[in-house]
Amino acid sequence: MGISSGCSSPNSLLAGKQFALVSYLPDPLAQFLDDLRLELVPDCSPRAHVTILPPRRILGTSRQALDEVREMARHFDPFSLRLGDIALFPVSNVVYIEIAGGRDRLLEMYKTMNSGVLNYREAYPYCPHITLAQRIAPEAAEAALETAQRQWKAFRFSRSFPVETLHFVESEDGKCWRDLGEAVLESQRTPHHGFGSPTRTAPVAPYRA
Repeated sequence: MGISSGCSSPNSLLAGKQFALVSYLPDPLAQFLDDLRLELVPDCSPRAHVTILPPRRILGTSRQALDEVREMARHFDPFSLRLGDIALFPVSNVVYIEIAGGRDRLLEMYKTMNSGVLNYREAYPYCPHITLAQRIAPEAAEAALETAQRQWKAFRFSRSFPVETLHFVESEDGKCWRDLGEAVLESQRTPHHGFGSPTRTAPVAPYRA
């Protein structure tokens, strides 16, 4: 599972142990995107996801970081994302799917969770998206983009999905990632599953491990 960040360059080229926060997509959307990613980059190990916190080093232990994520997740309720068109980041030649609905919710979550032991100064501004291909040769980028756009146009299932659980992941090399734990979005605000930003109310329920 490769995790990219920013609008220009993947941040997963950091040396040494790094961490990220993601939400996995459900099937059949996830299976379609995993198959497409394997077609574009045959040697990758895909697991379709949207990144909330791009790869980073942390300022404490992984346990501390996960505890902070779980505490902050209690202040967010589940929401939906809708995927849009496929595009190409310049310079890095990353093929990706744009977030067409719910982007503001991801930006809100990033702003809140990029703090404490997880605080990190990104090389590029956080830009919510779904990565389809990265680390591809510049001369192959346009062909990969055209293939992805053609396949995506033929996808007949829903392009929307819920974000209800976050996964804190770790990697030694920026290529192979493993789950360290999850955090459930469980704020007690007014129920909301659309693409806007609801008014918050104070959470009253404890985190359920």
